[in-house]
Amino acid sequence: MLEGLLPETSYHYRVTATNANGTTHGEDTTFTTLSNNAKLTTLVLGDGTLVPDFDSLTAHYLATVPHATSAVALTPTTEHPGASVTVDGSPVSSGAPSDLIPLEVGSRTIDTVVTAEDGITTQTYGTTVTRLPESFVFNSAGDIPV
Repeated sequence: MLEGLLPETSYHYRVTATNANGTTHGEDTTFTTLSNNAKLTTLVLGDGTLVPDFDSLTAHYLATVPHATSAVALTPTTEHPGASVTVDGSPVSSGAPSDLIPLEVGSRTIDTVVTAEDGITTQTYGTTVTRLPESFVFNSAGDIPV
């Protein structure tokens, strides 16, 4: 097992074998290590707006949708083409919308998990979507939010 290799780097090696009959050198061979990039370039919510605006270094977002929105889709785009992504546990192609994710009234966190090409490195982006109730009931002036 080789350790300490840099991601997305080409390495050259040659096998040399020595015994009582002499030394033999293999051909120069190369290999390239896999990427460890597990970032998104964009994450778009089908209905509603992410807060804060998307940034690949921000791991959690909020969104509020009207009561009429009973399901949402997320469209993630990976930074590296060899990375894979799941939304709410289901595989999604980079740049394609997820299946519709049902929403109940209240909040639900939807995880988007990016796995780098190396199969080891992951990044999770959480999106908490709040579906508003159909109507609001206020019992007094003190109940009304400012």
